[in-house]
Amino acid sequence: MTLADSSPVVPDGIVEHRESVRSGGGRRAVVGAALVAAVGLLLIALPGWPLGAIGFLLVVMSAPALPMVGVPAVSGPVVYAIGAVGSAVAWWLVGSIAGRRAAKRAVADWSDWRREMLPFALGISLGGIVALVLGTVVLGTF
Repeated sequence: MTLADSSPVVPDGIVEHRESVRSGGGRRAVVGAALVAAVGLLLIALPGWPLGAIGFLLVVMSAPALPMVGVPAVSGPVVYAIGAVGSAVAWWLVGSIAGRRAAKRAVADWSDWRREMLPFALGISLGGIVALVLGTVVLGTF
């Protein structure tokens, strides 16, 4: 048996971890955004305006395409679905980019992915908030 005949990837080894970061970054970003949105929806459902406002901000931060499709001025299941799918695609793209960037290191793990993902996540989340604020100013409700 030669070296070429043996498996090139050691189970739970460096290469496998790097490949899981490279291929799973987008999925992890979408799941993280969905968890933040779930917490936001839970806060919206609880009584009291402070919790509802915080919950709404969390939902907009996790689904930044919602203000682009007109939420909260326009509502309906189709509008929410388009906003949610658009946001999931954006999170998947930036998570995949962060995974590829983190996997460039010889030894990469999920902490490297988080380090690469943080600027993207802040940009997307703050972009959703800025879009919401601009929408309120343009509509004259601010």
